[in-house]
Amino acid sequence: MAKEYWYSDYVKTLSDRFQSNLNTIEAEHGFDYGPEFEVAICKTLRSALPDRYGIARGFVVNAQSVKAGDDIVIFERSRFPTLRLHDRDDYSRKEYIPIEAAYCYIEAKHTLNLAGSDGQSLNKALDQVKKVKQVCSEREEIPSSQIHPYMSFSGAGVDVSPPADIPQIKTRYSLLSSPVRYVIREEPRRYYRMHKR
Repeated sequence: MAKEYWYSDYVKTLSDRFQSNLNTIEAEHGFDYGPEFEVAICKTLRSALPDRYGIARGFVVNAQSVKAGDDIVIFERSRFPTLRLHDRDDYSRKEYIPIEAAYCYIEAKHTLNLAGSDGQSLNKALDQVKKVKQVCSEREEIPSSQIHPYMSFSGAGVDVSPPADIPQIKTRYSLLSSPVRYVIREEPRRYYRMHKR
């Protein structure tokens, strides 16, 4: 009797796809796993994750340009661009990912040596992960309701609060004329503007 897996064998299918990517690497490059191993992981993750999540090989970086990591970063692609602006799914080139966007860092190793401190050692992998966590611990929390640094959802509307040093712009098309709230009512395609008091 065949073994049954959850979700219509989804996890097994994903595992088979990853193994197929690795077999392709072996056929093209012999057994030399360099960046191709990371590329295979990225391609497999891309087929499994929703489009809002970006996948890149590279580094997480803070506003002061301190970077950490050197393998795979999963990030919020729908709200943050990468800093090198390479093509979306070009895994052959390293990217810089802002720490505010990073969800996950994967230290990819095809071979993991338990002893030593070379590039394939457990110590080196743990050190890389530690550095990424240190850099990411500096980030400010961005609430999920924030859609822009000066705009956020609240209740049934959108609050717009520009910084105090931005000059007042008085046009009917400007969102930055004053702190306002846009409220979405039940009637279709109608937005009501209410000034905060």
